[in-house]
Amino acid sequence: MSWKLAAAAVTLRDQVNKRYPKRDRASDGTIGDQAHKRRISDHNPDKTGYVMALDLDEDGWPAHAFADQLIEYMRKSGDKRIKNVVYEGRVASGTYSDQRWVWRSAPSLGHAHHIHISFAEPAKHDGAPFPLPVLEGAPLVPAKKAPAKKTAKKATPKP
Repeated sequence: MSWKLAAAAVTLRDQVNKRYPKRDRASDGTIGDQAHKRRISDHNPDKTGYVMALDLDEDGWPAHAFADQLIEYMRKSGDKRIKNVVYEGRVASGTYSDQRWVWRSAPSLGHAHHIHISFAEPAKHDGAPFPLPVLEGAPLVPAKKAPAKKTAKKATPKP
């Protein structure tokens, strides 16, 4: 069966790649491998041929900031294109009203070396960009420490 990646996944991947062209892509992925084919997974094409998952390697770019900003965007925007995000033994989704788009512990889900994003039905044809600060403007760099304050030496009286 031929397959196609959901439009929102294509857009998000392209935004990340454009903004961070030198990031590591070793753990990137879309279509599932043989292990995925043996179970239900958004990495497998659905009945219409769409793959509804994207993995992004965490190395070489501010992946933690990206994941946190994506969750915040989903919580505040009302965008319905993403089903869930899994990263470093945590999951966030719009599934539970009392924990809507809040990181929850899910150690059994793993994903220690990449961010997994599952997309919902509206993502198939909606490829609008995701307005995340980490994908716009200047690259994120660690903050520099403020210089130490200079203090004048007190003159010691001569005997």
